[in-house]
Amino acid sequence: MENAFATCMRDRNITFGGFGPGGGYEFKPGSGTTTEEANTIADECSATSGLDTIGSLYFAMQRNPQNLDEAAITAACLVKKKVVPASYSGSDYSRDAPAMAFPFSDGARGERALRECDLDPLGLLGESKG
Repeated sequence: MENAFATCMRDRNITFGGFGPGGGYEFKPGSGTTTEEANTIADECSATSGLDTIGSLYFAMQRNPQNLDEAAITAACLVKKKVVPASYSGSDYSRDAPAMAFPFSDGARGERALRECDLDPLGLLGESKG
């Protein structure tokens, strides 16, 4: 899947930098290709290579191999990073997430922790900083 995605991107004048541990990736449009065109190409290559399906499942299993409750593990991660109260739970997270109304003790630290916890709530990928 990764090779098929990289080949698709390269064949369409896009430089692909490889996948990060959480499945994210960066790419750069080649000469004569706009950012908008590059995004469309990336979407097309994602669909044709299997990244949309196989890749999504693969990376989801990497970050949560036991398929634990997402809200609960994200809330626990935020507690561990000390940006929400120790009593903060999965149900609190489910309530706060739609409006992005989290009770962060420090806004900037909380936003950074939220991004890290969303990518790697269990700390399995080695990218989250505590």
